[in-house]
Amino acid sequence: MRASIGLLLILLVSFSQFAAAQVKVNVYLHQNAEQPGAVTWQKSYELSQSERISNVYERILNDLNAEDLAQINWSASRLSSDFLQARLERHRERMVEKLDQLARHWNRQDEQQVADSIKRLAAQVSRWPLQATYSFNLKPDQTRLILQQNPLLTRADGRVFNWHLYSFPHKALTLGLPEDLAGVDSDFLWRALPNGTVAKQPVAYYNQRLPAACYQHDERSPMQTVNAEQAERCAIKGNLIHSVRLLSEHWLTDETKQLDLELMLLAKFILPNGAQS
Repeated sequence: MRASIGLLLILLVSFSQFAAAQVKVNVYLHQNAEQPGAVTWQKSYELSQSERISNVYERILNDLNAEDLAQINWSASRLSSDFLQARLERHRERMVEKLDQLARHWNRQDEQQVADSIKRLAAQVSRWPLQATYSFNLKPDQTRLILQQNPLLTRADGRVFNWHLYSFPHKALTLGLPEDLAGVDSDFLWRALPNGTVAKQPVAYYNQRLPAACYQHDERSPMQTVNAEQAERCAIKGNLIHSVRLLSEHWLTDETKQLDLELMLLAKFILPNGAQS
């Protein structure tokens, strides 16, 4: 009987501790541009109730020395969660499977070179270093002044949040397929912008003066499926995170006609400088 009561007390204490820490926030500082995935400072905070990211920032002020704090490139910061990362990995698996199916389709049509290009893209997508992100570009001043840029960290969105901070600018990379491979789109280049927007930009001689088709990042639903009709016309200005060369529409079937756009829902989450998290 006493053993049963003791076990019950242990369970109650464990439950109360679990309930007290509803959300955990891990903060990672990356300072080496040559090894952007390396963590030079890390701190974890347990939140007993839902709090906004600005409150976490106030705690960082007390824990991180002023010199390191002053060097942070806040425009490169990324906020993620375990729930969102799991959704992103499932989306990656679906995209790799779609690419494999498309490669098999063109293989059956005796388009071996195109099939090989698609297989190469599938292999690259499976290796992309991805960090699912609710919010890009979380600047402390803006989080204090603009409620929409001060996300609320709730248990509904994740048990563990990860806030990655960088002390160096993004190094824009060109990813995807080489331009000279069979099946590659040489008329358009996909761009990922620092705020999470992705854009299909005309780059050929005949269309390069036309506006790009842009798809905005939705912080409330970062993995939401979009379609081509939701594009907004825009001009690409300023810095880029990455450029990605994908497949020509000619080689997309009815089942995969939005494959490039779906792939960009992954590519916008590639870590700065292609780092491994």
